[in-house]
Amino acid sequence: MAQMEPDFILSQDEINRSPLISYRATLAYEKNLPTYSNTVQLMWWLQKADIERLLYYDDLIPVSLDYANGLVDEYAPLSSVAKIDYLNATVALRQGNYQLALGFFQAAIEKAQRIGDNALFIRAKGDYSYTLSQTDAYSNSITHLKEAYLIAFANNDLGLIAELYEIYGSIYSYIEDNEKAEEYYLKALERYEKLGYQVQRADALYGLATIYRDWGKPQRAIDKYNLYLEQVQVFENPRQDFFGYYGLGTTHQIVGDCTAALKVIQQALNYPGAGDFKAELYKSRALCLVKQGNYQQAKDAHKNATVLIEKYPELIGTTWHISLFYIEAQIANGEGNHERAYTLMHRYHQQHKQLIEKRNSEKLSQQRMSLEASLRQQEKSLMPSVEEINALNAARQQDNKSLRYSVYVLATILFAILLIAFVMQLRANRKMRKLSITDELSGLFNRRYTFEYLRSLLDEPENEKHNFAIAMFDIDNFKQLNDAFGHPFGDYVIRQIAKIAQSQLRKGDVFGRIGGEEFMCVLPRTDKKQALFITERILEKIRTQKFVAKNKEHMPIKVTMSAGIASINATNRQNNGLYLQADQALYEAKKAGKDCIVCAQDKTDET
Repeated sequence: MAQMEPDFILSQDEINRSPLISYRATLAYEKNLPTYSNTVQLMWWLQKADIERLLYYDDLIPVSLDYANGLVDEYAPLSSVAKIDYLNATVALRQGNYQLALGFFQAAIEKAQRIGDNALFIRAKGDYSYTLSQTDAYSNSITHLKEAYLIAFANNDLGLIAELYEIYGSIYSYIEDNEKAEEYYLKALERYEKLGYQVQRADALYGLATIYRDWGKPQRAIDKYNLYLEQVQVFENPRQDFFGYYGLGTTHQIVGDCTAALKVIQQALNYPGAGDFKAELYKSRALCLVKQGNYQQAKDAHKNATVLIEKYPELIGTTWHISLFYIEAQIANGEGNHERAYTLMHRYHQQHKQLIEKRNSEKLSQQRMSLEASLRQQEKSLMPSVEEINALNAARQQDNKSLRYSVYVLATILFAILLIAFVMQLRANRKMRKLSITDELSGLFNRRYTFEYLRSLLDEPENEKHNFAIAMFDIDNFKQLNDAFGHPFGDYVIRQIAKIAQSQLRKGDVFGRIGGEEFMCVLPRTDKKQALFITERILEKIRTQKFVAKNKEHMPIKVTMSAGIASINATNRQNNGLYLQADQALYEAKKAGKDCIVCAQDKTDET
């Protein structure tokens, strides 16, 4: 009995609260291991490996697992074998070998289910869900995550619930629902702080920082990454330092501070880290080198990123992979090879659009599932009333007229309730449809709807297709406006521009926000000359609008926009490149000094 319950066994809560102290206490028993049975030695190695997992001692976990595997025999508890599967899956996940990780997690889930180990089942199920999300399998991922969450909630395990909140946050960030991602990460962070879980708290801070980076809130991201680096110093683990510098480096690159970015990226590359994350660092380095005009070194960085990404077959076709085309296009464009740049950029936009459509489709599918479940619940709650009325009607067929009238009234009330529920459901569906096509900040159509509308025009048969044009708009010096007057002022500018543009358009014209400060206008039944007139009218209205920065003594600020136009007419039926033509025209307008319009194809006649 003494050997079956040795002194070194620690609870998961103890380990989570003080992982370093727990690790040292575990190591103190190593010299006495030979005095224990194989089963107890196996328990020791698995506890050691589990704490190494928590502390990101990734080089030591395989060593501990090798010793543990050597102790597995016919008498080994199934719980220990299940934990070996789980730890092997963690190693594979951190190495970027997603298919291998999924296989091990699945094995751990099946064994944990057989022996009723809810904690291991929940953790393995949650990590299995996270791994699926890394391969863009979001619908599948959320299905497994919901199952894990229901069991964790039923068991009232606050630590595991917090871990699942963190995974929810990660998945929502990948499908670009930043508000939901922030909500779940904040929930996880709050619970970790209450529980006193140090490593998990640092991980939640890192997740928040990454959301803010991708959400266009760089200062928040930098603050959180620095806080994360402070938190992990106590663990003295270079792998955790790698993630902090990785986040800082990519954030500096996104905001265009390439001097800081290249310095921090080099710091990160000096630390041990996962290959897929190092590939992202090389991509950021390549983009900064392109910006600095150092194309040869940019090629080298792009090559390093490509080699690393190709080691992970699961990443081919995902965002991780297709962004390589964008970087290669930037290098080609910088070197003057514009034809190759155009081909690569077109390939990137096509695949990126498909990914966005897939993600939006999955999100809408999930929302529909949620609404359908709500409707089923309403029907279930109303079912007893229906059965009661039917039974009453059958039993009282010969009753007097007043009783029949009462049944009729009850049936009418029930019908009214069902009708109200149906109308409410219909309104909810309409509201959800509106939300799915609307940009929240500006009130304009969002990127997905705008491109769908453009595609519907491009897909018309040749004999039905009329003249139409598109105009791309970009706010000039928008980053400087944000830096000088704050992000609330930038949001105010975007909303005002949306109102001005809509006031100048005709019925049937579609004006959408497709990026941070970038807009696209689709103009059916419009030739190039008309498009130029409409576009100039919008730019003139914005030029003369007084934008007031409240934090700068209500001083009026001049805001301008640049625009690029591309059109389809009887002599130009080249559909595929219309968006890219307008985008290139916009780029040339920027080069020409901004606050102007460039028309694609005939760039010399109207600029």
